[in-house]
Amino acid sequence: MDAAAKDSSNDRITIRDRLATPVSDALQGKWRARATLGRILSNAGLPESITRLIEGIVRKSRLWRREKVDVANELIAHFADGLDAGRTPEQLVDDFGDPIRAAALIRRAMKRNRPLWWRTQRRIGHGLGLLALLLIGIYLYALILYLTGSPRISHDFLADLNALPAAAPQAERAWPLYRQALLTLPTEPEHFNSSTPNHNDPKWQAWLEYLAAHDPELQLVRRAADKPALGFLASTSIDPLDTPLWPGLKSDADRGVMSVLLPHLGSLRRVARILDIDIQRAAAAGDGAAVNANIFAIIGIAEHTREMPVLINDLVSYAIFGLAVEDLKQILADSPQLLNDHQLRDLAHRISSFPGAAGGGAIRIRLDGERMFFHDFVQRSYTDDGCGDGRLTDAGIEFLSLVQAANQMSGYEFEPLAPLTSLVAAGRRDVVAEYNKMMALLESDAAKPMWQWDHPAEQEVGKYLDSIWLRMRYPPMALLVPAVSKAQVQGELMSQQRDAALLAIALELHHRRHGHWPQSLTELAPALLPQVPVDRFDGQPIRYRLIDGKPLIYSVGSDRDDDAGQPPREADGSPNNQSAARWISAGKLAQVKAGQPSFQYPTAQQYPPDGDWILWPPVPAPPSQPGRASLMIAPPNN
Repeated sequence: MDAAAKDSSNDRITIRDRLATPVSDALQGKWRARATLGRILSNAGLPESITRLIEGIVRKSRLWRREKVDVANELIAHFADGLDAGRTPEQLVDDFGDPIRAAALIRRAMKRNRPLWWRTQRRIGHGLGLLALLLIGIYLYALILYLTGSPRISHDFLADLNALPAAAPQAERAWPLYRQALLTLPTEPEHFNSSTPNHNDPKWQAWLEYLAAHDPELQLVRRAADKPALGFLASTSIDPLDTPLWPGLKSDADRGVMSVLLPHLGSLRRVARILDIDIQRAAAAGDGAAVNANIFAIIGIAEHTREMPVLINDLVSYAIFGLAVEDLKQILADSPQLLNDHQLRDLAHRISSFPGAAGGGAIRIRLDGERMFFHDFVQRSYTDDGCGDGRLTDAGIEFLSLVQAANQMSGYEFEPLAPLTSLVAAGRRDVVAEYNKMMALLESDAAKPMWQWDHPAEQEVGKYLDSIWLRMRYPPMALLVPAVSKAQVQGELMSQQRDAALLAIALELHHRRHGHWPQSLTELAPALLPQVPVDRFDGQPIRYRLIDGKPLIYSVGSDRDDDAGQPPREADGSPNNQSAARWISAGKLAQVKAGQPSFQYPTAQQYPPDGDWILWPPVPAPPSQPGRASLMIAPPNN
């Protein structure tokens, strides 16, 4: 090799090596790398062919710079020994073999000698890389399943929901009459809470004018309430005949039973409230026949509201039925002479036969409609393998996300990881089996009287709310299993109010027959009552006292203590009767009585407050709480 060529080669090597600065070597712990490869090769004085071979092998080894220096020194020594032995550079290069293979073997040998921390880090990196590839593979697999799965609708649950109203003959349906009345009933006057409405009250005057002007519509409502069936068909769209009642109302999407519209519930409650005010008008005028007709009509509206076995229908029905019961109790307390014996007996039979309460039993909630909602969700959200199993689809994820948003629930992130949610979620068969087990527990709870409640179903539902794994595994359970405890309480409290109204009727009839009040409620049975009703809070006979010669019916209330008919009191001494009717579980009650931390009642009293729940005669609501206006009773007509 001539001098010019050698100088050119040395310059090339030196320039390349200078690109790796000592700082970068130091950051990698390569403290010996200050002696650059180019300088080492230059100082070795080997022929150009051998220098190029060594340079190529070292570069292809992709080792640390310190390791490259060591490899270069070993190769320089190897070829120097060969030259000293009298071999030519060409022979040494040919005998060395494939430089690429040599570089690989050298790299493998050098890596074996690297420190433990590097080998550990490398294994972790490889593991993380494999894990990432595995997760990507799982996600792609889940994505394929997610995008290729589609539900199959095989049953019309909406037809099941409408079975009862659809079976009613047209002539027996009340909804056409309700619709006719509602179409011409303008917005009612502002509601009033005055305890003694009178003709000088502007709100009362507005109501009197409203009721007089729209008596034809109210007559239609009463006729409708007397029909044996409501005949309103639930749908995901509004019947053209009903469109003027609810203009612009429509479902966001057709999801079968899950997206049905039930705007008639609000309309039925509205006309019941108008009749409630008309009872006050009739009572003020001494019109017992109108009072009786309106109470019957409100009960009829409550029965119509319950035509579909849906939980919300039951709750609205309780509220409407409660209007009739409260009105009757107020009439019996203020002016019982407005109703004759025949009317009182008919009202007793009508109240006691309210659906779900035949024979004086508790008014029970129904879960048939909730089952329809769930099973319709399943068929629209899961695939169907023909054997009762399947996987969650994008339609199901979308609906669950809507339910979560509507209920402002956290902890369920569906959309970003929807394919993985679908993959992790239990199959259709398991979800249905879990749901049926849960509903059986709820129905078992609902069949018990309030004083026997332990709510195992609520504890089971709580597991799905508390466990991240169960929320992922069974997402429909925590979102679609109905929360029925409050509805159950409402049914039990409504049953207690109904029993109190029946007792008030029996007491009034006994007083008319004998000229005095009974000393005990047992005197009313069996002539006027089959038996004495029970107190829903403790299962004992309902409480009764004569105070100053007047009867008092009461329950021990939420604290389960008999306080001799004294209601809870506000700080100013005014009675707060309804506070005693708030249910508290036996376990929480035991904590309260043991002085352990408990709920705090909004009025700063301890919850439950000390006092009884007065059932009859009605106790006026304290001024601090909105309440029903009591009836203004006129002297009876002679």
